[in-house]
Amino acid sequence: MTGQVLIADRSCDTRILLFSILRDAQYDVAAVATADDARAAMQARAPSVAILGALAGAKGDAGGAERMIRYIRATPGLAHIPLIALCDGPGAAGRMALLRAGADELVARPLREATLLARMRSLLRACETDHALIERHAALRELGFAERRAVFEPPARVAVVSPLRARAEALARGLRADVAYPVEPLSPEAALGGRPGACDLYLIDASGGHGPAGLRLLAELRARPAARHAAVVILHDDADTETAVMALDFGANDLIAREVAPAEITLRVNTQLSRKHQADRARASVEEGLRLAAVDPLTSLYNRRYAMAHAEALARRSAESGRPYAVLIADLDRFKAVNDRFGHPAGDRVLAEVAARLRSDLRASDTLARMGGEEFMALMPDTSPQVALYTARRLCAQVVAHPCVLESGLKLPVTISVGVAVSSGDEPAEAVIARADRALYQSKSSGRNMATMEAATAA
Repeated sequence: MTGQVLIADRSCDTRILLFSILRDAQYDVAAVATADDARAAMQARAPSVAILGALAGAKGDAGGAERMIRYIRATPGLAHIPLIALCDGPGAAGRMALLRAGADELVARPLREATLLARMRSLLRACETDHALIERHAALRELGFAERRAVFEPPARVAVVSPLRARAEALARGLRADVAYPVEPLSPEAALGGRPGACDLYLIDASGGHGPAGLRLLAELRARPAARHAAVVILHDDADTETAVMALDFGANDLIAREVAPAEITLRVNTQLSRKHQADRARASVEEGLRLAAVDPLTSLYNRRYAMAHAEALARRSAESGRPYAVLIADLDRFKAVNDRFGHPAGDRVLAEVAARLRSDLRASDTLARMGGEEFMALMPDTSPQVALYTARRLCAQVVAHPCVLESGLKLPVTISVGVAVSSGDEPAEAVIARADRALYQSKSSGRNMATMEAATAA
């Protein structure tokens, strides 16, 4: 089964039709007729999606969909449920009330199976993405890496895109009449050729026979990293089911039938902008938390926690491919003397400078981490013993060739010692790191400022 769906509608025919469509699509389906039964079903088990039509209330009153939506949105544990509201067509009264109450999608009668299922897939994908961001943020907060920040809502940037200039300008004027943010009419070529990431939302006109062109533009936007997180709303002809289904499967955030009232277009655009900005904030918080969790703040290198996890993954890949990888452990020589003589701020400056030199002299595919104190580790995939030892010796030479410049202007000579071990993934990553560590001590005991290959690797 792909998810649990609750159908709530007083019409037996509607319930039977929806039940048949969704069961055939491998959804786990429950159906009720009254508001009381809907509330009880959701409290017993929160569904993945709820489809709400006209309901019979506790006293037999009809038209309870809007009240049910408000109840769900106000109830902890249920407020997150994606909601599809059934209505009587793109021009039907009551659509705005359902959207304002909190409906995520509107599906018009008569029901079109392909469009309904496409909306279901789109909603579930969006919900999974939101949940993943929430879970990652919660995990980072538990670790102390996700701090609550003041919310700054940037100005919205909206583009109305149509192959017909007059149509784009008319739609843009309609939006501008009710919003404070700038709305720019664009041709498809201008939308793709403009400044990357310039728009928060694209309203694409795919109506009037322009469905294929609208779908191509949607696919192009979703394929571009700068526009990947922009909200995209497709305006389509109500009867053009093929464009509607493909647009949702291509990643459109919402569909709007051309026949709906201009006020509904404005409301749905504003809703998508709000969701986009909320997702941006969550994504930025997660990215910042991940950065804090994985990066050493002094050197901007990866930290020990990240490096150990990466080493284990590298060992697994090496075991699968049979290609060797190298571990280099580097340590600043006599670093305690630097701190004792010049102070810890000078020691921090030396660490940062050495880290920058090591990073600049490694390949893009290599991973460099600060393991603690004055010790660094480089993980080098697909690396032979000869290349690993050559790289370690080159790192030693680069560090000794360029003294660190302290804040006073004093040039302080610095050297490092390096230990090298190579493995083909036939041992745990920790064992390879331990071998590199032993080689490091050989370099230290042999005079420092040198690289040593661990004996087992050299053999």
